[in-house]
Amino acid sequence: MKSRINKDIHFLIGLISILLLISISPARPQGKVQTIGRYLCIDYKPFFPIGLYHLPDKRNDDEIWKEVADAGFNFLNSKESGRHGIYVAKPVPWKEVNGKRVNLMELYRDSGMLDELKAFLSESEDDTTMLLWHAPDEPCWFGPSANALQLGYEAIKANSKKPVLMNVGPSINSLWHYNIPKELMQICDVISEDIYPVPDGKTKTGQGYNKYTYYVGEHTEKMVKLGSVEGVQKTPVWMVLQGFGWADFDSFG
Repeated sequence: MKSRINKDIHFLIGLISILLLISISPARPQGKVQTIGRYLCIDYKPFFPIGLYHLPDKRNDDEIWKEVADAGFNFLNSKESGRHGIYVAKPVPWKEVNGKRVNLMELYRDSGMLDELKAFLSESEDDTTMLLWHAPDEPCWFGPSANALQLGYEAIKANSKKPVLMNVGPSINSLWHYNIPKELMQICDVISEDIYPVPDGKTKTGQGYNKYTYYVGEHTEKMVKLGSVEGVQKTPVWMVLQGFGWADFDSFG
């Protein structure tokens, strides 16, 4: 009997200790988005994007959002909040400065752009469907330069808890572009490359060296090495894989 009482006492002490630990432990953040090693995580759970850059037929009605979600997509590049369980990356806006189209991350161009960038960030910072800020697309091909975006990236990190996504374009094998991907690693938290190997074996005008589908594996390996330090991947790498373009449906059958 004495042994049983001792066991019960030990059980109660353990239970009380657990309850006290739970009560004094900080609550786990809800909707926290961060990069951890090679993953983008939501509430510390890795997120695997199955996404689109655009909705088909330039539609934006609720029905097409639901259709895309039901098809298994969970991520979209969009100026709007996500719907039906789809998360979004919101592109940093462009504006005209002295007759030139510039991105709000190019803060060196105009002293008032910092306030505009902060205002843009504050509009969506608490949006639980928004995972990342999308930096200017394909700067390896078209610019701006990595140096031109540096101040903007630092401003985003100082005023937002959301990571920055940089899509470098199909440039990992090229040395002659405006930027090379390595230069952009310091101004993003997630890096991606869009590669256009379909149809296989055919040259794609303006798409660099994207002739064969097996290049996808080669490009992915190089991108992972780009995001690694001493063999350990430190930056999430996403691949934007082209299987077809929406316009190709017009040529089918």
